[in-house]
Amino acid sequence: MAGSVAAGLAVQRCSMTGMLASLYALRAAGIALFLAAPKTEAAVLAFSAWMGLTYMAVLPPTAGLIGQRYGVQRLPTLLGITFLLHQAGAFLGAWLGGVLLEATGSFDAMWTIDLGLAAAAAAVSLALGAAASARRRGAFAPALRPRPAP
Repeated sequence: MAGSVAAGLAVQRCSMTGMLASLYALRAAGIALFLAAPKTEAAVLAFSAWMGLTYMAVLPPTAGLIGQRYGVQRLPTLLGITFLLHQAGAFLGAWLGGVLLEATGSFDAMWTIDLGLAAAAAAVSLALGAAASARRRGAFAPALRPRPAP
């Protein structure tokens, strides 16, 4: 919750796409450090705290981007769909983690997949920012410009 509150305050002063990309990149860095660290009690507690701080911190920039892109009148429905898909992904991640643990005897493969997904999420967030910036500059051909919401 502290990460979400801090992100909500920061997103008022920073780019939402930049904030979202940074949060995903920070999660990826935390996973990479955890994979490289010895699995001591202190390392697991530090990793848990880090992931807890960054977990819901993505909510304010995500909600802001959905509101900007699709309008606040569509925000509740689209944010609900986003979190439904998030929960489906959480289920698949937990299930796949168990499958990989049974197959390999370690969670390292799952953490490596999670690291890749966090890095991909950071890249997609940056691409969203670049596309929004190009739209503001009018860099799209008229036929490719998104139509304003009714």
